[in-house]
Amino acid sequence: MQRHDSRPLLAAYALIPEEKLREAASIEMAEKAVDISNASPKGTELGGDDIWVNDDAQLLEWGSKDGVNFVDRVACHATVRLTSIDPKHGTFQVRMQCQWAFRTLNPKGDTEISFRGVPGIRMPGLNVKVEESRIWKDLTATESTNVMSNTIFWRGTSIFFMDGFKKFNVKDFPFDRQVINLQQLDFVWRSAKDDDNYYNSMKVVWLRIETCSMLSEWLPEAALITPLNLSSRTLHEEADETGPPYWTKIQIELHIERHHQFYVRQIFFVTYMITLASCSPLAMPPTEDHMGDRLSVYGGGLLTLVAFKYGIMDHLPSVPYSTYTDDFLLYQIFTVTGCTFESLVVFRFNKYEITVDWIENCVLIVVFIAWSLYLYHAWCRKPKQRVPWPIVRKIEAEESLLSEQRLPDFFRPHSTPLTAATRSTASSSPTDESVKSLLKRAQPDSARRLTSGGSP
Repeated sequence: MQRHDSRPLLAAYALIPEEKLREAASIEMAEKAVDISNASPKGTELGGDDIWVNDDAQLLEWGSKDGVNFVDRVACHATVRLTSIDPKHGTFQVRMQCQWAFRTLNPKGDTEISFRGVPGIRMPGLNVKVEESRIWKDLTATESTNVMSNTIFWRGTSIFFMDGFKKFNVKDFPFDRQVINLQQLDFVWRSAKDDDNYYNSMKVVWLRIETCSMLSEWLPEAALITPLNLSSRTLHEEADETGPPYWTKIQIELHIERHHQFYVRQIFFVTYMITLASCSPLAMPPTEDHMGDRLSVYGGGLLTLVAFKYGIMDHLPSVPYSTYTDDFLLYQIFTVTGCTFESLVVFRFNKYEITVDWIENCVLIVVFIAWSLYLYHAWCRKPKQRVPWPIVRKIEAEESLLSEQRLPDFFRPHSTPLTAATRSTASSSPTDESVKSLLKRAQPDSARRLTSGGSP
């Protein structure tokens, strides 16, 4: 999508070397940019993963021009790698690498690093371990710019490991989709990377998140970013500053779906062949001479399916409900069991041997066509009919709402005491306002969801 020349791409150039900033107006850079005014997440499930700040100013360099001040404003390019998922134990691990870029005023010889600190994040809902967090001066970018000669250009990098818990819904296994909510993320400045406390919030005006998976079983989709506090410069800054609005707190939701090809080839197709081979005695004459061979084939096929099902238990999720794969395997066992009892019934009608033999041949054809269509649906159609992402987020929001506990009355000021009837009603079902507010957050509202090209 083309972007207009009158619309600036504000913070994106902070991650590009300063020598290339003047080439931003070229055709090549314009083709890669996003039109802030025209781009819209409407009509797409996950249209992008950027947060943009829009301002009517011509900004070609990371500094201050035409009354727009970008001092102490931070740009962040984050790469989130999914390193571990355990649906049985309900745990996951994420590695997040952030690249920072910002400008500060030149302190004229003061100790900049001790004054500034290092970037950090606070995530109350997860266990966060900081492996590395540091910043350094980019002298080339500082000396080459002629926009703000009294500023210093900084770059930085941070690596975080995050562990959390989640209840995975695998009813559609292996065609399931999961939403990993990293909950609230606060951008802060810390004195050192291992400090638990922070002394100042980070003013983020541009954020891009790229999601990738180190697990071959999972395929990542674009992440959903929800700003939790958009600060206006007219309310939260000094009167003489004209900086753009910024965020200090966001919520990140990772969207992943399972690769299904392995399970379709190694489970569905193999059991499909075993089922057809086990039902092949339907083509044999229903006479006393062939009855023993028919029952032995049925019994062998039934034992093979049961042994195969328990042999792959390590690859199947251990949940108290039935999944799509469990139903597929169970229906195959029912099919072979039905053919076994059918042989015992038709043996009593040996007087109609020719008619019974013709009916069994038709039944074999029906079984072959039915299971072939079932396999085709699982191989070709089911992957395209996964549960839509808005429904997955809605289910996730409902589960998180049910897990919340109501506080006692004395924790709520200005509240009237609850009677026994009122307390039982309130405890049995959450309030409509809480349900609506939480489900509203789960829906892909274009006003709430700021994706690539969206403006606050």
